[in-house]
This record gives sequence, C-alpha cells and structure tokens, in this order.
Amino acid sequence: MYKAIGIVSNVVLVPTQKSQIRATILANGRHLCVSSSQCNTLELHQGQIVYCEYSVTPHPFVNCHTAFPLPALLPIGNNIIFSGQNDIFAENYKELCLLTSRISVPCLRSFIDTLCQKTNLFNAFVSIQASCRNHHDYRHGLLQHSIEVAHLSLDTLKSCHFSDEIEQLIIIAALFHDIGKTAHAVYTSECTYVPTNHELSTFSLLSEPMALLYRQNKFWYDTLLTCWEPASKGMSTECVIAKAVKNADQMSAAKNVAEKEFRNCPAHWYFRTCDNRRFLRTPV
Repeated sequence: MYKAIGIVSNVVLVPTQKSQIRATILANGRHLCVSSSQCNTLELHQGQIVYCEYSVTPHPFVNCHTAFPLPALLPIGNNIIFSGQNDIFAENYKELCLLTSRISVPCLRSFIDTLCQKTNLFNAFVSIQASCRNHHDYRHGLLQHSIEVAHLSLDTLKSCHFSDEIEQLIIIAALFHDIGKTAHAVYTSECTYVPTNHELSTFSLLSEPMALLYRQNKFWYDTLLTCWEPASKGMSTECVIAKAVKNADQMSAAKNVAEKEFRNCPAHWYFRTCDNRRFLRTPV
C-alpha cells in the first residue's frame, strides 16, 4: 500500500451506477480513482488537498483505497508538498495538518501563520533531516520527529486533564521545539540541515509570534521559553509541560536511533554493541 498527498482534479456523477460519485486524485504523478462506494466522496471537491492510500495494479487505472480531506496549510498553487514525496512524508504531513487545525487561539495561531507564510521556513521544516548522523537523519526527518514529540507530549500530559487551550500550547511547544534547525535553509535558501545553535535560532525565527504572545499572555510566553531553552542550561524553571516536551524529544530520538541500529539485524537480536555503546532493540 502506497501513501501520498494528492490534489482532487475532478469530481463527477456517474448516473449509470446508481448515482455513484467518482473522484480523480492526482498524486505522485498518478491519477487515482475513488468512488462513493469506497469512501465519502461528498467531502471531496476539485482542488482539495487529500491524504490517500493506494495500490498499484497491472490495470491502467490505479485504485485509491483511502481519500482523507486535509485542511490546506499552503495555497493550492504551492507545489512544495508535492515534490519528493514518500510514505514517511505523506503520513506526517497528514498529522501536521490535523495538529495545526486544532490551534484556534489567535496568539498561538500566529505561530502556524508564521510557518505557512514564510515559504523557505515551511519548505525546510517539512523537508530537512533532524540531525547529521544521529536520530531522524534522513529527508523529512525533522517533520517526523516534531510530529512524534507532539503526540508523545500530549499522551504524557493526558492525565493532567488540561484545558483545550493548554493542549494547543503543548502542541506549539512540541511542534516548534527544533524549528531552529531550519535556520541555514531559511537564510540561504539551501534546503539542507547544517548544525547551528538551534535553540537560539528558534527565538530568532519565531520572534514575531513570540512578541505577540508576550503582549497577550506572559505566562504562556514563559512556558515556551522554558520548553525551548538550551539543554546545556539545564532546567532553570520547573514546568511540567517543559519536562514532558523535553522527555518526549529524548524518547523520539532514542527510539529512532534504536530502530536504525537494528534495521538490518536478524529478528532474534535484542542487543548489539557499536562504538562502545550497547543498544537494546525497542520492544514491539
């Protein structure tokens, strides 16, 4: 099963088949066919961005099994999300759309607007790796890592029964915790990861929404400062949200490193040693 982000190119009514509605989706250079007998095509309209799962057959028409409408983060004419796709990108771009659609508080929504309005920033955020030779060191790695940290943070803090507004703050803190890693790509238009002091770059790239947040909610502003402060400083302020985000960051990185170390190892191997470090396989 292949996964992709596509755009609905045509929606038609087929009266000869019990008034069935059929849609055509353009994804990964293919024309995918989906009908109302497979999913709710009433939600689809021409020009809409969708997440789809499809299988390739010998027949000329490709059958689309899933077509899930997504809120558009970028203008339809922007082709960033349609270049160099793979399954990792498609799944995580869908999650990015769903997470950002939850942000409704204006002073928090300004972070999403900043991401979407600055093309170089958005392009780098969804494209570059999260590190050079450590965790998520592949294309779209930063996006995958950021999504994982957001979900892990929300799961960790679920028992706190925070309000919807605070959950939105948690999503912003987690999604943007490593956005400073895009600094080189943003300032040079060279879409690649180059190590920098990314914690400081985060505040530079997000100076405008941070200034707005400071004026409207100083408490939330201090919370984000604590979440994004450099690890070398230690935790200078006790904050349950910051601890959850930092722990989620470490968990996501450790899980990816373990998966990478055991990728080509036999299934019965549960540990291996590399560069004087002992790795344990992540339990399934």
